[in-house]
Amino acid sequence: PLVALAVVTATLAAGAISWQSLPGQTGPPPAPPTVAPAATALGIVTPVEDPSAIGVGGNRVAVLAPDTATVTVFDLAGTQLTTFASDPGAAAVAVSPDGATAVVAGSDSVTVHDLADGRVVAGAGDGPGAVAVTYTRDGKRMLLADLGGSVIRDMELVSMLSVRTPVLDPQDVAESPDGRQLFVPNGRANTVTVVDTVAGRAGAVVQVGQFPTAVTVSPDGTRAYVTNSGSDTVSVLDTATAQVVTTVPVGDAPSDVAASPDGAWIYVADNGSGTVTVIDAATATVAASVPVGASPVALTVAPDSSRVYVVDGTT
Repeated sequence: PLVALAVVTATLAAGAISWQSLPGQTGPPPAPPTVAPAATALGIVTPVEDPSAIGVGGNRVAVLAPDTATVTVFDLAGTQLTTFASDPGAAAVAVSPDGATAVVAGSDSVTVHDLADGRVVAGAGDGPGAVAVTYTRDGKRMLLADLGGSVIRDMELVSMLSVRTPVLDPQDVAESPDGRQLFVPNGRANTVTVVDTVAGRAGAVVQVGQFPTAVTVSPDGTRAYVTNSGSDTVSVLDTATAQVVTTVPVGDAPSDVAASPDGAWIYVADNGSGTVTVIDAATATVAASVPVGASPVALTVAPDSSRVYVVDGTT
């Protein structure tokens, strides 16, 4: 399903994608909210069987469904364009900044697909054990959180050669806007590793909440937001000092987090409570809690900050 965010309630089909438009997209910037912004469902429901991961780039959205080993591609309005096969064991998907290609990664392989027709244009079958993948901001390489190897892989898109940085228990990876830092939540270690990409090594290790699972960096690069699935919180890190500056309570078992490209809002998928928590980035306070599906597992924000795309794996 898709929801227009100013949403209070939305009905999602089992295994659905929900679109939410963001608050404050027209007119002057909203004042810091004293009441949760209203939310209006767009009423678009797109069934996808057991989706688990989502990526957006350019004018394309890609949704991975591991149980059927498929990736479904949509435009930003929610129109389905194509579906192509992924390798068994795929766990993560990312779309290039220009929307031309997608990376699909998992326990057995990593492949790059042309989104026009789904064909494989590059691939490696060395079993990277990836649980998360993202393109670098320049779109020239990919970053993989390799849980099996306890490393972050910085991988070239064509040759698939990679540089590996040891971490602890990587669940996700996010790059700073200048490309000089990577932030890696280490699930069982209850920490975030800050990787210095210039030096090519892990740097600060920051204590956060219980079992951090996902991370995003603000567009201005000053803050990193980490979901703590065991604590039902988001840790907000100052990227310059590698210190937690505040902790924000959210819904149950937060599983994913994304920042709007305009820097105004942080969106959190609350897997255990069937909601998306909206955090005002300026005040680091909760602005709204939006009911979506029963178990939202992942989300992403459109490049123009106009919509949030949420995948929900169950009714």
